[in-house]
Amino acid sequence: MKNTITTILSATAIIAASLCSPQADAAVVSYDFTAKINDLFEYDGTTKVITHVATSNFPGSTISLADTVSGKFFYDTTWALHPYYQPEKPVSGTYLMYTSGAPVSAISFSVGGAAIFDAKDSASVQIANNASTFNGSDIFYLGSSTAYNGVMHQNANIALFDRSGSAFQSGDLPTQLNLADFSYRQLGSAWLRYSNGDQLQMSATLTSITPTVSPVPEPDAAALFGGGLALLLMLSFRRNRR
Repeated sequence: MKNTITTILSATAIIAASLCSPQADAAVVSYDFTAKINDLFEYDGTTKVITHVATSNFPGSTISLADTVSGKFFYDTTWALHPYYQPEKPVSGTYLMYTSGAPVSAISFSVGGAAIFDAKDSASVQIANNASTFNGSDIFYLGSSTAYNGVMHQNANIALFDRSGSAFQSGDLPTQLNLADFSYRQLGSAWLRYSNGDQLQMSATLTSITPTVSPVPEPDAAALFGGGLALLLMLSFRRNRR
């Protein structure tokens, strides 16, 4: 009897502790971000003319220079090296490409509350650490794309560049990013209409990246859950014994 109750209490304590502990998906690095549009240009697929514009409706909603972009991006530090393509090995430092393999929504964003991008294809991350390819710089580049019913294709990327080469200590996928470590901080996106080759290119300067925190049960709530479960199990045990 005593041993059984001890076992029950130990089990519920483990459950309660697990509810209070960090989530198992700690390998996922996720950020909310904001950016300000600094360049828009349209490409006419018929005339081959590029025109810088202040406003465009190409993505299906109006976007303009200086508009604020709000969105999310994530990657997983367990993603494997890309099996089919790797950048040319630099003379010094490292330059590697990782991939999600399966389709993921690695980047999504909106302008003025209107959602204009949500990645649906597999994502890739390029990491350069003191790479001679970039004169000893560190690079983070997350890219993904999506297609809209065979009508339009869109891609987007988060590009961070540190000329000092101090942002990263290895070529592994970083467990965190600090915007202040990078002098070049850009969100890029491009739209292509299949029917005529028309395009829109957008560039926006990242103004903030904030870690996305997944909600976990409060310690008090977890303790109440564990205590309540222990009580129920003890009552059940006593009824069965009778």
